[in-house]
Amino acid sequence: MNEPLPNLEERAFDLAAVPSMEAEDFFVSDCNRAAFRLISDPGSWPNGKLAIVGEACSGKTHLANIWRRRSGAEIIEAKELDSADIRRLVKSKGVAVESADSVSGFDALEEALLGLHNYLAETGGNLLMTSRAMPSRWAISLPDLRSRMAASHVAVLSKPDDQHLEALLIKHFSDRQISISRSTASYILARIERSCYAVQGVAAALDSLSLAKGRPVTRGIASELLAEARLSELAR
Repeated sequence: MNEPLPNLEERAFDLAAVPSMEAEDFFVSDCNRAAFRLISDPGSWPNGKLAIVGEACSGKTHLANIWRRRSGAEIIEAKELDSADIRRLVKSKGVAVESADSVSGFDALEEALLGLHNYLAETGGNLLMTSRAMPSRWAISLPDLRSRMAASHVAVLSKPDDQHLEALLIKHFSDRQISISRSTASYILARIERSCYAVQGVAAALDSLSLAKGRPVTRGIASELLAEARLSELAR
């Protein structure tokens, strides 16, 4: 008798994958084409700064890493800004701040982001920021920072289409050294929430299940997992 499976959300990130952040592994489609073009041409950013806005797992970090490699920039998590050597960071050609909206409401982080912004403006470096919310909606307390962020040029990663979700699902399995057929990918996508987060979560959960059962990822094992996950946010 089959053992009951844990909730899909609990399984989703049991196993760590090593995602490829190379440019050739970034699937360009209508939902991200504008952002991809902008990171390829930082000289076109108004005032040398750009905010990439999108949902969880939509490719913001991948884009930031492509830009970092191409430009020789530094990359840092926003929560680490208050302990970072800002003067050292700005010696590079630019800085990417991940989850930049998370500085909101934290005085030291807000001050550090403002200082980074001002130093880069003085030295001619570029500032790239990623976030889930538009900069104009960040709950920033510091007036000077609030006005500077609200004036940032924004590239929005829109909702992915079917082709993009399929490519993303296949990539997540590839990052885990797993090959799946297109028919299996189509079967999975027809039965989960249409979001980048759900795609990443189901890939992780199926990887875990296939290892536990000693079976490859096929339509059959996907059917087993999704049948047990009907009440999960990932399953329809």
